Amino acid sequence: MEAPPRFLLLLALGSLALAAGYAALVLGTASWAEARALDAIYPYEGWHLPAFSPAAWRQTQAGLTAVAAVLALAGLGLGPGTRAGRAELAATLAEVRRLGAGAGQRWQHLSRWHRRVLLGHLAVLTAARLYLSLTIPWADDGGSFEYFVRHGLLAVSAYYPIPNNHVLANTIAWAFYQVHPGFWWAMRLPVLLASTAGTGLMFGMLVRRLGYWPALLAAGAMGWTQLSLYHAAAGRGYWLVALLAAVVFWALLVLLEEPAGAGVVGSRLAWLSLVGASILGCYAVPTFAYVVTSAFSWLGVQALLRRDWRGLAQLVAMGLVAVLGAAALYTPLLLVSGSTALVANPYVQALPARSFWAQLPAHAWFLEGWLAGQRQMGGWVIVLGLGLFGWLALAGRRGRLVPAYARQVRQVGWPALWFVLWPYVLMMGQRVLPPERTLLYKAWFLFILLALVLLAWPGRWPGWRWLPGLLLVPYGSYEVASQVLNSRRLRQANADYAATYGWLAQRTPRQPVLLANRFLWLWLRFEAHTQAPTQPWLADRHPRPGVRYAYILVRGDSLAPAGAGAVVRRLGQITIYRYAGPAGASPRGPLLPGSAASAR
Repeated sequence: MEAPPRFLLLLALGSLALAAGYAALVLGTASWAEARALDAIYPYEGWHLPAFSPAAWRQTQAGLTAVAAVLALAGLGLGPGTRAGRAELAATLAEVRRLGAGAGQRWQHLSRWHRRVLLGHLAVLTAARLYLSLTIPWADDGGSFEYFVRHGLLAVSAYYPIPNNHVLANTIAWAFYQVHPGFWWAMRLPVLLASTAGTGLMFGMLVRRLGYWPALLAAGAMGWTQLSLYHAAAGRGYWLVALLAAVVFWALLVLLEEPAGAGVVGSRLAWLSLVGASILGCYAVPTFAYVVTSAFSWLGVQALLRRDWRGLAQLVAMGLVAVLGAAALYTPLLLVSGSTALVANPYVQALPARSFWAQLPAHAWFLEGWLAGQRQMGGWVIVLGLGLFGWLALAGRRGRLVPAYARQVRQVGWPALWFVLWPYVLMMGQRVLPPERTLLYKAWFLFILLALVLLAWPGRWPGWRWLPGLLLVPYGSYEVASQVLNSRRLRQANADYAATYGWLAQRTPRQPVLLANRFLWLWLRFEAHTQAPTQPWLADRHPRPGVRYAYILVRGDSLAPAGAGAVVRRLGQITIYRYAGPAGASPRGPLLPGSAASAR
């Protein structure tokens, strides 16, 4: 587990310098006035930016710049500026080369049939993801596009009215948006690429430790679950979290390899991956803290069991670096939106104790069921799998397993089980019931355990080890079909919205409209910005003085709102009324599309 102290010092200096420097860069892209103007993007839920002065803006930017400069200079002085530092950098690069060479050798050692099966499976999985990314209607990713990505790097990095802003994922989407402003290109292509890379990484890091078929089964099953398929198609940050969780787990396994240095790479690259993925993962979605604490707690327990006090001290130090690095990246958000928006929003507020304990069993059952691929019945698969893995672990401790298989259970299975169970420790401490999607990454660890279980029974007949891999065919078919069926309701709803948009767009000139609920307001903004980004159009949530509205829209079976006149049109679940409120002067300027001020 231990690494040279100079390397860890350079890692700490470099990580914190990059994090502080990036945060300073974000603040440098806009002025204080532009930051305050972000408040107009999402004004209808009673949430507003906290007060912060121009002086606080300047001081924060200057402080981050100074910290980044000092840390960078220290890193350059202790790294490239000294012989010992250059030796550490050279050793790290050598580990990177060994990692690449090892991956190439493992690929060459695969039989032609194994390669064809692997590439064919990845091609079919990618095709399914691509189809879903093109056909699943926009939902939360539309909100991310409309509220954050369209408004620039500062909005992505600092504006947090709702937890829908997965900052790192939306930053990547913003970068793609600069190349092409289309919704699919900016929001869904990056997720498709991340999920493809994640599946490949999950297979690659397991194949050396577990063998071809267990690796394919675990990575493949993770890719085919309904929850995984949806988030490989929708533009959110959860597959990015899963990818970075795989990096963290790989680093953990490398650090615990015995004897030290027995693996393809040494501890330097493992520490770099652990710290870097921890920082980036927390910046992607704050619930990545479940992954980070799972990894550091397991490593800490192993250090205590081995009485590795020096390794434990290094672990604590690197954990602190990860926390400080993530905090530095979030500095623009903490300044502009306030800490309450990030750490005290409704998703992380503690439930009353009685309510939490009453809901926990059902929440855990449906959570694990979703991760297994079937919300109601999937929990039985998990119960059976965990029970059989417990039997395997007990058999291994009693010497009843083949030594190589017992080692796989001990070195990979036990930490995977820890990653599966640890989040419940935090949930009970927080009294929080997180949504299933935030724990999507856990599915891979569950399938690692199931792969170990399924591949135990043909252990005496190696020629039949491929047989459990066939389970991916019916399993994947069921999951894709279920996801397609589940999307029908959303597709019908979006068809109603598209028809309503088309009807409104045909009115010449485009007349101001009122939208009686938040979702309709988001929907019309999104449709207007994606279909006619240069066409001005006035759309308000609440009537403003001096504006003569033509229509008022409601969704579902809502009663006619104040100001509604005769029904003009019904399109599915959307009802369009003639506006009969007080008449006023025509609006002075366009509202939609437009600048941040047009969001009111």
